[in-house]
Amino acid sequence: MKYTIYEMIQPSHLKKIEPDGYYQKTIYRDVLQKLDISGVEEEHSTMEGAIAEINNKKDLLKHLRLTIIPILEISYDGEVY
Repeated sequence: MKYTIYEMIQPSHLKKIEPDGYYQKTIYRDVLQKLDISGVEEEHSTMEGAIAEINNKKDLLKHLRLTIIPILEISYDGEVY
């Protein structure tokens, strides 16, 4: 299993405005994009390693919304990587 750091972005074409009585309500939808910043490793073998990478490189990651997702790869034989 590996842990990958993703950035949560809100593309403008996924914004939806709905009427909500007298007012209008804006709904934002997030999209996950693999973190692509030079100097920051986005794949780690442990969750603690991914969190430590974010804490160590917090100056490069200012104003970003990030999430860490565990990635499981299962082979044809049923082995989990």
